[in-house]
Amino acid sequence: SKYGATEKMLKAGIVPYKFLLRKTYSLAAFRNDRLGSTLALKRALTVMIDTGILLEVPKIQLINKFSFNGMAYALSRT
Repeated sequence: SKYGATEKMLKAGIVPYKFLLRKTYSLAAFRNDRLGSTLALKRALTVMIDTGILLEVPKIQLINKFSFNGMAYALSRT
């Protein structure tokens, strides 16, 4: 809950961007990136979305189903 995720979101397999940002900040691969950890995470997320590994959950769905007003991701089920 300290990352803004609700129990319902976690059960649905939806992870907030804020959680990923905080968890990857201290990892060497992100922390030591020449452009910084935030841009390294954004690049990694873009690649995973482009290759079909992750899906960005639509904002309207996050608001309506989970009362969450941020960015969040889910694993692709294909």
